[in-house]
Amino acid sequence: MAKCNWCKEEMSDPNTVTCEWNTHVKYPDGEILPSSTYHFDEPSGRCHDCNIQHGNYHHPGCDVERCPRCGGQLISCGCLDEEEEATYCVKIAGGKYYKIYDPETDLYFIYPTEKGEK
Repeated sequence: MAKCNWCKEEMSDPNTVTCEWNTHVKYPDGEILPSSTYHFDEPSGRCHDCNIQHGNYHHPGCDVERCPRCGGQLISCGCLDEEEEATYCVKIAGGKYYKIYDPETDLYFIYPTEKGEK
């Protein structure tokens, strides 16, 4: 079982249908866009990664969540990147996380922080 660090809901619970803390994305240049509610057509009607109900907001860090700016995979598209390797991103409703690029593996890692903590 896994609890979302932002909405504090249990992600495997079928009663958790959306992540209310992930309604907008703020980009490093200051642009703010509504978060994507895109989903694959899983027969279960739920996201295969974060388990939210189709048509709702993904939990931050979900590999299905799409970037509202470019349409790519939000956790790896690069739109949240700044010039520095470690970038700090803020979700409008208060959820925060660090996105850190590891050049050895060529992967990005998402590290959540508690609400209000930097």
